[in-house]
Amino acid sequence: MPLPGLEYAELANAHTWHGYWMKMAPGSQSPPHRHTGEELIVIWEGEVQDSDGCCFKAGSSLVYTSDSEHHLHSPSGCVMLVIESAAAELLP
Repeated sequence: MPLPGLEYAELANAHTWHGYWMKMAPGSQSPPHRHTGEELIVIWEGEVQDSDGCCFKAGSSLVYTSDSEHHLHSPSGCVMLVIESAAAELLP
């Protein structure tokens, strides 16, 4: 599903792991979602803010555990590497 301000470049989609680059345009936001597996994010360029208000800059990495819920917002834009062990579920 295309989302405004978000671009994806898939790296791998193996049996249980999915890896992709995600670019967020300035001011863009990911939809609220719940993780059904683990997710590792490495911020490559720019910065991103989590729904709890924490800001992560280039060089930072973060992990979301199964059943965690959040969304991301990037005031100035960012590029990040995302690796998931299972697809996330969009929240209403």
